[in-house]
Formats: sequence, structure tokens, C-alpha cells
Amino acid sequence: NRLIMATSSNQYGLGPAYLTASGSAVLPAFNSAATIATTIAVTGAAVGDPVVAGHSAITVASVLISGYVSTAGTVTVSFYNGTGAVYNPGSGTLRVMVLQA
Repeated sequence: NRLIMATSSNQYGLGPAYLTASGSAVLPAFNSAATIATTIAVTGAAVGDPVVAGHSAITVASVLISGYVSTAGTVTVSFYNGTGAVYNPGSGTLRVMVLQA
């Protein structure tokens, strides 16, 4: 089965509506067991909405990415370095998807 949904909406009524945003984000080098964070605007996002996030420069499984709607219209994305060494992801594209109930 395939679920096909239109970008930033629930055009077909097959699941929750969602919002998307993306933008350039330069992430600094950060130590093992450290966390860094950045924000991105997502118009229509509400506190409590679930978030899925990714960054194109994160190329290892040991960097954990999480996101949450910190204030209406703003998503905070955190990156935890579990590599055991300093990790320098550099620049890339931050992408988020916010699910709406």
C-alpha cells in the first residue's frame, strides 16, 4: 500500500495534515555527548504538534536529531553527538515536517 500526500496539506484525506519547511543551516563542530540546537519558522505549527526533522550534513547514525514546536510557528531542532568524538557537520539543508491533528 502506498500513501500519497500533497506537500503541506492533506489533499487526499488519507492521514494527518502536515506542514513543511526547509532552509540552509550551518552547524558548528560540537563535542561528544553535547547537544546543539537551531530554530526554523514553520507557519501554522502549534505547540504540541509532533515534528520530524533532518539535516543533509548529518551523515552518521550516532548523531540523534529531535524537534519540537517551541512556540507557535517556530520549531526547535536539537542535535545530540553520540559519536564519541568531536563532530563537525558544517552547512546543509535543515528540513522539518510538522504533523497536525
